[in-house]
Amino acid sequence: MAFAPYEQFFEAVKRSHSVGVFFRSAWNGDSLGSALAVAALVSALGKPAEVVCEGFIPHPSYKFLEKQNGVLPKPRDMRRLNLKISAAPAEYDLTHSHADGAINISIDTEGGALDPDNVAATTEEWKHDLIVVVDTPDLAALGAIKNDYRDFWTETPIVNIDHDPGNEQFGQINLVDIRASSTAEIVADLFAALDWKLVDAETATALLAGIISKTKSFRSNAVTPKTLDSASRLVTSGARRAEIVEHLFRMRPVEALRLWGRVLARLKQDRANKLVWSLLTRADFVHAGADETHLPDAIAELAASTSDADVIIVIHENSKDDGNVSALVGAERGQNALHLMAPFKPEGDRKLARVSLPASDLISAEKTLVDHVRKTLAATH
Repeated sequence: MAFAPYEQFFEAVKRSHSVGVFFRSAWNGDSLGSALAVAALVSALGKPAEVVCEGFIPHPSYKFLEKQNGVLPKPRDMRRLNLKISAAPAEYDLTHSHADGAINISIDTEGGALDPDNVAATTEEWKHDLIVVVDTPDLAALGAIKNDYRDFWTETPIVNIDHDPGNEQFGQINLVDIRASSTAEIVADLFAALDWKLVDAETATALLAGIISKTKSFRSNAVTPKTLDSASRLVTSGARRAEIVEHLFRMRPVEALRLWGRVLARLKQDRANKLVWSLLTRADFVHAGADETHLPDAIAELAASTSDADVIIVIHENSKDDGNVSALVGAERGQNALHLMAPFKPEGDRKLARVSLPASDLISAEKTLVDHVRKTLAATH
């Protein structure tokens, strides 16, 4: 009898010697909580795990998850190149330098130059022989990590865990359940299938944080009785629900609240196309004491607070005075931010994408982006 996907996952971990757990660069609480929990599950199966997210910086809102401090902003020590020199003298001096994109290695010996035929180069196996990608719709959403280690991604088996209907099923093992409210709910199911006793208080808190973050404290239409049952089990296992809610919804930085107020004050709407957008000047950032890192939360709050917006755009002058205008685009209910912004070379993923319009002013950028999105949405109706 063929193994179910979750059984394939367990077997793949058991056969591995080291697991790399990766999540999207435009991450959210579900991404972080799920990744930390998967790493805990891998460790419970007796294998080392390393969690990586491109450019990751620990976020104050998630400081109750201490293990976020162990998330790497880029992979390290992925593969070694070994040089072996036969017939080498006992005494030598080795120096190296980096210039013009190349590493130059020099070996000086008392007996003269070494014979190049005596030098052999070999590469070690990749540090990880199994990849687990969580809460990430496609590999491009991982950011530069995907391009910097191309061979790693083609040579190493991938387990793909997600709840997004738009997931591209890019793994050799795909644990994609579009009925789940969050990726954390799927990871909780993995623990239940293996042994729920493996869920300690820290793992339970990470998983519940993922569920609460993705469902906006159970306000999402994706919440089902199964979601609530999973949350109940996690609380019973020690998840610190009050602490999660306090940090994610009640301890908003004053800077963020000021900036959100400015976003709301200039909010515009196109009801026919279910589009809302707002504008921010550089002065808005200065007066709020905020920067672009506060914008994803503003878009998430707008998405959770209205059912009349499938696309949310915040067009803004950059907080750093570089003369450029950027936009953050959030997509809900089947829309794809990357597809919508395709002519503008977006970065991010289908749920949240960023575009830049160099040497543009705010009003011109508004007209260019909004007109384009309106036409694109109208063509799909």
